[in-house]
Amino acid sequence: MKKMKTFVALALLASLSFGSVLANPMPDPPVGRAKTTEPTSEAAAVAALRTAVDYHKGNVARLWEQYEVAKARIRNSSGNHASIEADKAFFIGLYQEDIKNGVRVAEAERAIAELEIRYAKEHAKRTAYEAEQFAQLRTHLKTALQKEVKAFTKTKRRYAKATETEIVLLIDEMDRYFADAVQRVDNPADAQ
Repeated sequence: MKKMKTFVALALLASLSFGSVLANPMPDPPVGRAKTTEPTSEAAAVAALRTAVDYHKGNVARLWEQYEVAKARIRNSSGNHASIEADKAFFIGLYQEDIKNGVRVAEAERAIAELEIRYAKEHAKRTAYEAEQFAQLRTHLKTALQKEVKAFTKTKRRYAKATETEIVLLIDEMDRYFADAVQRVDNPADAQ
């Protein structure tokens, strides 16, 4: 009997929701593209370009912030240099304690030498891993910056015929800004 009540309640809910869909159909989505309004006066054109410049600069700044966060995440991930050093210090400390107590001195010194070699290799592996990850990050950052340059190029085309000095200066400033950002990515010493 309880199952029958549940079934009836579900059927009632389903019919109510289906009825409300039929009573209130979804409106058709608008057809066509939204029109972009071109500024009519030189002052409006300068203001619109300045807004676009600020928008693109903000995007580039966010890309660099994300890059820095990703680099920090890689550096602080498990197996980082600090944890390798902590492990090395712990194990060498155990053997140094044996040496201090005069227990198995020759074995402890040999073990310490082996640990030094082992942990040097671990550091080298970690450095290689981080370098590989940073190279991938730089590739992704460069791709994102190039997309931003492409987006600004569309904006630049819109103002290509403008004669206002401020518009020309803003476009030149952004060209230099993007060139510096891409060059910074290409130079690993700057991007590290």
